[in-house]
Amino acid sequence: MQEFYQKNQLQLTSSEKFNQLIQQRSNKNLDWFFENYLYSKKKIDYTITKLEPKKDSVKIHVKNLTTFKAPITLYTVNKKDIVTKQWIEPIDSTTTITVPSKNIDRVSLNYEYLYPELNLRNNWEKLNRKLLNRPLKFTFFKDIEDPYYNQIFYNAYISYNFYDGILLGPRLYNQAMFKKRWLFEVTPTYGFKSQTLTGYFSLVYQHLPENSFVYRYRAGIAGGQSHYDQGLLFTKFTPFIEVDFHRNSLRDVGGKGLVARLVSVNKELPDGVINDEAYKYNIFNLRYGYAKPDIIQDLRYYADLQFGDKFSKASIDFRYRKLTDSNRQFDFRLFFGTFFHNNSDSDFFSFALDRPSDYMFDYNYFGRSESSGFLSQEIIIAEGGFKSMFDEQFANQWMLTSNFSVGIWRWIEAYVDGGFYKNKNENTQFRYDTGIRLNFIHNFLELYFPLQSSLGFEPSLPNYGSRIRFVLTISPGRIYNFIKRGFY
Repeated sequence: MQEFYQKNQLQLTSSEKFNQLIQQRSNKNLDWFFENYLYSKKKIDYTITKLEPKKDSVKIHVKNLTTFKAPITLYTVNKKDIVTKQWIEPIDSTTTITVPSKNIDRVSLNYEYLYPELNLRNNWEKLNRKLLNRPLKFTFFKDIEDPYYNQIFYNAYISYNFYDGILLGPRLYNQAMFKKRWLFEVTPTYGFKSQTLTGYFSLVYQHLPENSFVYRYRAGIAGGQSHYDQGLLFTKFTPFIEVDFHRNSLRDVGGKGLVARLVSVNKELPDGVINDEAYKYNIFNLRYGYAKPDIIQDLRYYADLQFGDKFSKASIDFRYRKLTDSNRQFDFRLFFGTFFHNNSDSDFFSFALDRPSDYMFDYNYFGRSESSGFLSQEIIIAEGGFKSMFDEQFANQWMLTSNFSVGIWRWIEAYVDGGFYKNKNENTQFRYDTGIRLNFIHNFLELYFPLQSSLGFEPSLPNYGSRIRFVLTISPGRIYNFIKRGFY
């Protein structure tokens, strides 16, 4: 193979090389290449692990990071000019090559990209190594990565919550179009109402195994700080491990995965409040989820386990949405949650019929601590998923609910919710509600008008305007995905 490359390729341009490869496919070495690499699922990935500079030479340690053996090219480079180039025989694990060090500042594998490789970013090493192997380059928005540079991508981040006001800041990250092992993201934001610097970060290591039912392993830590009430900050840190499984085919949408995380929350205390269980806590969370977000037939479900200092509980959330040929939509959801043990002194960790307390800060409430006014009418369909607001809405033992809606005309739908819940030392309770749902954009812009419920005929009750619920999403990421894919 090495002789074939040296004989047929070194003096040719890239396009001529490719054409000659096709024309000379009968050559036994080229047949071997096509049969053993191009037509297989195997991957090539070599890296330079170490350089040992000598007086007039440098010793280069090369390692094969996969199980597939293939010939590779080794270059010595001065700035961007090639000084020397040689082919190396296929390597099982590691090998060492010595080359002259005169008039070179770096060495590289596959410098001209003659063959496909899993990762081109680990092919460089400088002789006089500094902090970075390659120059730093800032690029607006995500793009195809330039292997000559360490790229940091950036764009503007904008959001809003009632306590910080408009949040504005840069989003800095290193995720390019193609997968890489180490990922980071930093988003410092300034709240124009709170006049406070907040934001979030994440650092992730991911591994994509070969020939496995697992698509990707991810491990890392994420964290952030923001306001949860007027003048009160919360800080959240979450180390996690995530496993994403392969789809059945490339045509499949969605996916399935398992995540284990430790959610650590520390909230500032209001004046006069004693440090209790609702302000500083750690929760271990294990969740398995499946999603197939098809525009015609959407199916999602997850199973969730949580373990805190004073409680442990499990829940199942199942969702199915169907769009018929007559453009009528059916939407069904089933939720069941139960405590294994619960020694909590409050309902902060309890299941909620209509507005979860979101103690793990997973939902983007505009005003999460508001108990009255317009922002208190915001609804995120989770746990009970009810639209009517009940005085006794928490369950500290178990809860079983279902939510159903059906299209009437275009974006006008009828909904009905029903379910049972149980508290300690109390009888099982049943609640229901019905009404009209204006589903302008599913999960982005929705209005709910309660009609009949366990409270009675709601339009006849006082302050009916405060009973209307809304769904509104202004997250740039979710809006971008919606526009890109045509559905959420």
